[in-house]
Amino acid sequence: MSRQREFYEDGRRALLAGRITREVPPTGGRNRWGWSLIIRPGGQSMARLATLANQAAAVAGDGHWVHDSRSLHMTVRVLERPGALPPERIAAYASAMDETAADLRSFTVDYRGVAAHSGGVLALAHWTLDGPPLLYDRLAIALAERGLVDRDAGRHRDLWYAGLLHFAAPVTNVSALLEWTEFRRDLSIGGSRCDRLELVNWTYTGSGVIAETFHSAQLG
Repeated sequence: MSRQREFYEDGRRALLAGRITREVPPTGGRNRWGWSLIIRPGGQSMARLATLANQAAAVAGDGHWVHDSRSLHMTVRVLERPGALPPERIAAYASAMDETAADLRSFTVDYRGVAAHSGGVLALAHWTLDGPPLLYDRLAIALAERGLVDRDAGRHRDLWYAGLLHFAAPVTNVSALLEWTEFRRDLSIGGSRCDRLELVNWTYTGSGVIAETFHSAQLG
């Protein structure tokens, strides 16, 4: 069984068992939605992903965090908890990004297939040749050389995706949501050229989060 198929089936079982994790605002020392390195979808993929996010929200019910052009992204590495960082630390992250991006080519991610899991709904990412894993590994080296130990250190990321919706309230009809994702589990959403890496921190809006960019680096 492929990792993506395994994830799909695990998510289905979790929701049917009532195991749903709700997001909370990234304040008061929370671990999630802090500093990250991300790639945003480009071109028509952004609009199609945003449309799917709204469709998923219509099935899941009110009160969830629905992602749009301000928040749709693929996480490359998770760096630090929410909160302010000193300028010199931001500069160190920027330096690691620039060095890594200069040595790597841009690549295309094909978003294909929608899956639900205990925390929300996402679109799965596929690629050929060099792609997210190479960028992930090269960044680890550049960060370590600068004494930056990110929260992904020592991990192996084996699943890549863009989150469409994060649960922040009860799911109105789990069966309907699973039926919605089943119908779209092989949906071709579109290709996205990944040529810009961003250092972001997340801001809570009252109904979700948006990414504020502090530095960006162009892949070669």
